[in-house]
Amino acid sequence: MMSQKHYRLKRHAFTLIELLVVIAIIAILIALLLPAVQQAREAARRLSCQNNMKQIALAMHNYYETHRIFPPGYIDPDGITNPGDRNLIGWGTFLLPYVDQTPLYNKISNSGAFDVNWTTIPAMKSTGSPPFARTILNVYVCPSDTMGGINKDISNYGTSNYAGVNGGNAINNGTIYINSRIRIRDITDGTSNTAIVGERYAKGIGLPYRAGIWTGPAISNGYYHIGWFMWNHPNSLINGPGNSSFGSLHEGGAHFLFSDGHVRFLSENMDAATYSWLGSINDGNVLGEY
Repeated sequence: MMSQKHYRLKRHAFTLIELLVVIAIIAILIALLLPAVQQAREAARRLSCQNNMKQIALAMHNYYETHRIFPPGYIDPDGITNPGDRNLIGWGTFLLPYVDQTPLYNKISNSGAFDVNWTTIPAMKSTGSPPFARTILNVYVCPSDTMGGINKDISNYGTSNYAGVNGGNAINNGTIYINSRIRIRDITDGTSNTAIVGERYAKGIGLPYRAGIWTGPAISNGYYHIGWFMWNHPNSLINGPGNSSFGSLHEGGAHFLFSDGHVRFLSENMDAATYSWLGSINDGNVLGEY
């Protein structure tokens, strides 16, 4: 009987070259995978932002059903700068009961903020401003904005990445502006053709007014709360460098809420004249594709 020979198999370790090849392959796979992960995360953030605007749309129309007007951009009774009669409360505050924030609305109302300029309400010494104004409300915050829920450019108040549309090629011919009282019947261009709210993001040093705050303007400057569709001013186009321009950190454009309640993403490269017509309630222009 032939004897069986047993051979001990020798295990060989990786050579340095083989190890480097494996590491290189892993690095390539990570490099290929990372952009896909980032795109997936941004897609989720963009969807969340869109859902915020849909909640705002529902709140706008619930407010309308109650008061028979859309909320004013902010309150300044004489339209000038008399500090004795303006409270500067903005549409973001008026919508609080309709975005499940009734206790916060009542807190603001009970503080006396509706009777005087809201920034003059006695504050806690540690904050130097009305405590309610620092509340972070996720419904007003785009998750893609790197500044987050506190606007560091505006006294650390609660951020709003959504601003009312003041007008198209003229100021105060939109749906949301100082002391506005717009009814659906006033929007003769059609509610599906008229934007009411658009995105704004924190631009940072040099353009402190880009992202707003939900309470209302911190001073009589409407940049904090509303924006313009001024086609004849290139700085004010979508993602333009102007203080009053709309824009976002979503690639290629920004979300806009229209007066009929639908939300649409508008390209930063859209026709400038069409863009301005979307901001007006009654310019009579016929829109093409956009």
